[in-house]
Amino acid sequence: VDLELISFCINLAANKRNVQLICEGNGLKMLMKRALKFKDPLLMKMIRNISQHDGPTKSLFIVSIVAFIFSSSKFVKWDIGRSKLSLCITNDPSQMIVCALI
Repeated sequence: VDLELISFCINLAANKRNVQLICEGNGLKMLMKRALKFKDPLLMKMIRNISQHDGPTKSLFIVSIVAFIFSSSKFVKWDIGRSKLSLCITNDPSQMIVCALI
C-alpha cells in the first residue's frame, strides 16, 4: 500500500464515524486478511486505531477476530500495540489461545 494512502487511512481510522464506514460489509475482514498476509505494520496500526472505538464497531471488531481465529489453520501471533490484543492460533485446538483484551 502506498505510504501516503495508508498514512491517510490511519488518520481516518481515528474517527469513530469513519471507522463505521470502513468496517461496513467485509471491510474489516479484508483489512485484517491483508495485514496478516503481507505482515504490514501500517495496516496493523490502522486496525489498532479501529479497535479503539466503543460501540458497534468494537463488537464487530471482536466478532471478526474470533471468526478469524476459528477459520485460520496456521500459527499466528499478532500484537496490536496499545489495544493489547494478542492472538495465538495453532492447528491443535487444545493449544489454542483465543484472545485477550485488556
